[in-house]
Amino acid sequence: DAQRLIGHVHLQLEGTTFFCDSAYLFANDDFDAFGKIQILDASGGTVSADFLHFDRASKVATLREHVVLRDKDMTLTTGFLTYAVDSEVAVYQGGGKIVSSVNKNVLTSKNGTYFGATETFHFKRQVILKNPNYVVTCDTMQYNSGSEITYFRGPTTITGDSTVIYCENGYYDSRKDESRFGKHARIKDGSTILVGDSIYYNGVTNLGEVFGNVHIRDTTES
Repeated sequence: DAQRLIGHVHLQLEGTTFFCDSAYLFANDDFDAFGKIQILDASGGTVSADFLHFDRASKVATLREHVVLRDKDMTLTTGFLTYAVDSEVAVYQGGGKIVSSVNKNVLTSKNGTYFGATETFHFKRQVILKNPNYVVTCDTMQYNSGSEITYFRGPTTITGDSTVIYCENGYYDSRKDESRFGKHARIKDGSTILVGDSIYYNGVTNLGEVFGNVHIRDTTES
């Protein structure tokens, strides 16, 4: 109970455009698409893959194999993605990689959700963020590409050239180059270890503040 569409297939649904090499279009307007699939949404973002199933009732696309989502300066690649066309919410499981062309960040995680309307990412499990200046490893991370603010949740380790930071919640504002680390916050810089309930640092002024139960230890001088 389907139409077989072959060659330069072009389907349109309420502002969202689908392209593919071939498709089965069912009587209820669901469809399966194959080969060089591309989705163009109203906001200008694109999603491509090798296979797609679209559920007309829920307006959700399920994509598999060589899935790539591009939105402004961000590119997400994964093997499996669900994409809600109306809300512009994309969810991947089983591993994904995000590359930012602006700040050269490369992020990998097991699971992730992208909210296109607010330009916000939520990452879970084995989250690793690599930047030319540091590496962040944590369990849970939230990132807003509009404000360029990253929030950390759970055990988090940030490794720089000579500095290692540990905390269990905090944030980093890349535009202002300022950060705050809380809950078991600890900074190791060379032979010096700095501990506090919360630590604030401004990379522009190179000034930091530590609050609550402050402890400084120099391992070289004991």
